[in-house]
Amino acid sequence: NMTNGNYNSDALFIFVWFIGMFIFNSWIVGGAVRWNTLFLPPMVISYFIVLKSYSGKDILKRTRFLAMILFLTALIGLIVAYSDCDYANSYRHFANTMPKTYKTSSNVVHFLGGAGFQYYMTENGYRMLLNNDNTPKKGDIIIKARISFPRKMPPELKNRVEIIEVVSYDGKIPVRTQNPEAHAGFYTYAGGFLPYSLSNSKLENFDVYYVKE
Repeated sequence: NMTNGNYNSDALFIFVWFIGMFIFNSWIVGGAVRWNTLFLPPMVISYFIVLKSYSGKDILKRTRFLAMILFLTALIGLIVAYSDCDYANSYRHFANTMPKTYKTSSNVVHFLGGAGFQYYMTENGYRMLLNNDNTPKKGDIIIKARISFPRKMPPELKNRVEIIEVVSYDGKIPVRTQNPEAHAGFYTYAGGFLPYSLSNSKLENFDVYYVKE
């Protein structure tokens, strides 16, 4: 058994670890979920400290404690999974439907964006606009997904286009994943401190540009 002094020093060490990692992730790297893996050791230690506090109590209380943890973990996991699926489906639905309304026999539909958006747009035969690509011609359409890692248009092209529509997708539940506006991120710096968040922000906004000259 740990003495009271040892327990207090261990608790202080865990507390300082949490605060140090929070400062590191929030102010030094700007908030990115991948750095939250540094929280895992103190979280595991804290979990076992709490679990140990139930060791002298009856088995019913321990069972209820573990059941509550498992239930909340499963519930949060299902909600986040549903929200993430909803987010991914916004790209599939958009790529399968909206660009067809802009495509003609004489123009090309280009797009700016990566990840799932890039996959579904490529599957439907649309052209990804590369860095410094100023080849789109008058009458072409350029679609940019704001969230899904879009590249910037070269200045020459940006001066030749005008925005004609913004297509937005709302989520079915107020939980967001991979959404900097909702401060929910993973890989990107300053994308968010957590992989999900409570928010009613748009799942995605698609900017549709017309090449006017």
